[in-house]
Amino acid sequence: MRWPMNFTTAELDHQERIARHRDGVAALQLDRPSTLAECVEALVALYEQNWNADAFQINCGDCDAFAMELIQIWTGEDRETDDAVVLWGEDLEDDEDRSEDIAGLHACAKIEGRYYDSECPEGEDDWRALPCFARYFGSVLKAQPHTA
Repeated sequence: MRWPMNFTTAELDHQERIARHRDGVAALQLDRPSTLAECVEALVALYEQNWNADAFQINCGDCDAFAMELIQIWTGEDRETDDAVVLWGEDLEDDEDRSEDIAGLHACAKIEGRYYDSECPEGEDDWRALPCFARYFGSVLKAQPHTA
């Protein structure tokens, strides 16, 4: 005999939030904002509405989902394309070869040659300028001893 599944109120609320979020992403895909900046802003607003997460908080755990959803909204595809990919730290090149240090640190979307995340609606030509990476590299530089 199978027992019926009993969900707590919190679990039901979470499932409802997931459904609302998916519906919101689908709606943005159908009625896509005209610029990437507007797409980023609309997606951040969706996270704020469903998860009470601002742009900084999105980058602290949901950056990969955000990047993929941004690609889905912008391209209308449910997958990466030649011009739109999700990149993690280890996928990014660094002149000082710090790729091992930033592996798994952050995911961003590279769309049409520019890098985007939830804190950077206008995008950046250089991924190091994204706020998450800039904060990381700034803290690493501050922590290194000064040599004269």
